[in-house]
Amino acid sequence: MRAAPNLRRGQPTPTAPNQVWVVNSTYLPKQGGGWLDRYTRKIVGWDVRESMTEDLVSEALHCALAVRQTAARLVVHSD
Repeated sequence: MRAAPNLRRGQPTPTAPNQVWVVNSTYLPKQGGGWLDRYTRKIVGWDVRESMTEDLVSEALHCALAVRQTAARLVVHSD
């Protein structure tokens, strides 16, 4: 899989919610990952799986998109 360019590099800090989301994939007793709104620093979507797969990140993103109204141009960043 090829990585996308880093659209956050050199960009200003967000000025409102739902302009930039970043992912945090964390190992807990069960592994989990979630999307964080960089402006409000609130978790906007999450998922827990037995293993760290692409589905973990994409399902957390789908969850976030289902509950938040996003800006016209939302930037999402994942490592």
